[in-house]
Amino acid sequence: MQLIGENVSLPSITPENEIIALAAMEQTGMLDILGELQDYFGDTLEGQLQFHETLANAFKEMIPDTYAKQFSLSRDQVTDISALVESPNSFKPRSPITQKKLDTFRVWYSSQGNVLKTVDILIRKVEMFSAWLNRTGNTLSFDTVSTYLDGLADAKGKALTSKTKKQHLWACNTYWKWAKKYDAEWRERFKDTQNPFDDHDLPIVKGEVIIYDAFTKYELEMLHAEALAKSDQNLANLIAVAAYTGCRLEEVGHINHSDLTFENGLPIAFNIPDAKTRAGIREVPVHHKLAPLMVELLASSTDGYILPGRALNESNKYNHRLDAVGKRFGRMKKANNFGPLHVFHSVRKTAITIVHQADARMEVMAALFGHETGLITLDIYSSGPSLDQKRKVIELLDYAFNLRQKQVINNAINND
Repeated sequence: MQLIGENVSLPSITPENEIIALAAMEQTGMLDILGELQDYFGDTLEGQLQFHETLANAFKEMIPDTYAKQFSLSRDQVTDISALVESPNSFKPRSPITQKKLDTFRVWYSSQGNVLKTVDILIRKVEMFSAWLNRTGNTLSFDTVSTYLDGLADAKGKALTSKTKKQHLWACNTYWKWAKKYDAEWRERFKDTQNPFDDHDLPIVKGEVIIYDAFTKYELEMLHAEALAKSDQNLANLIAVAAYTGCRLEEVGHINHSDLTFENGLPIAFNIPDAKTRAGIREVPVHHKLAPLMVELLASSTDGYILPGRALNESNKYNHRLDAVGKRFGRMKKANNFGPLHVFHSVRKTAITIVHQADARMEVMAALFGHETGLITLDIYSSGPSLDQKRKVIELLDYAFNLRQKQVINNAINND
């Protein structure tokens, strides 16, 4: 099927074709109508010009509706034809990535076990590229993809980093591979086309990759103390739990009573059942200084989670519970003159740095903090270090936090 506005070879006009066309017009009475219309305008030059202009305008109005019925065109296609008939030179090729194809792709990509936020990010990047094709009138090719990448910039007009551009390439590449495999129309249309998102050489800029800094032990203790001074107990508790576990923000936010293992009324470990990677699904021992605080937090919890946060319902698209307290942490660290390289994730880096510098075993650290080792023997064949091995590492952590440790051990929640 030819694209709207694409140059196509037209059938040659022969005397036989003219005779057939005239016969058809005579049979339908069209010749009589045209004759009457021509008589109306008269034989003068001005009359003949008006006659042909009226005839041309009539055909312009007829073409979109006629083609719409004959070829079952969509509303967007009818709009394109109308614009093309009115101004043939205004034609721009449209992106082959239609909304219908994107919707189908979203369903497939979601079915592959990808979390909703990852799906949304990927779809948004493909939509951005498709919108750029429509806006510029460019066709899909290696060269146009290269031009698109060169022009990517943030809201302030600053060129995106190569790392970010690679994410755009990854998104569009994922879509291309899906379409070539599962979309028959796409497969036929691009059957002789190499993947235009492959083999792009992006510049390597020294220092471009952002690596966040760890807080020092003293800095983390100072931030915890300030949260208490501001009577922000939830923020102080967040800092303490993250510092003594090395968990990410939402890993802390999803620690629930049902994920905890108890012994003699105290929590001794908790499971992280859901993560982006296989290594992220793990069991984490509870530091002995953190256990009494967890008992208190569970005793006051209304929903089973150790920290209060957003409800997990349909309005919480990505199941993020700790957005608000995480933002308060950001404001507090900024007020204490910490720059953009110090974020909440830096607390995790602090914990990992402390145990590393205390000579913890690397393979145990990887299992404790949810990282792969890169070794087939450990990542594929081993069941991983024991909880006791991980406990020895977690107990290397020690902070001068003023933790709430009331004498509630005997009344601890013990539903194991």
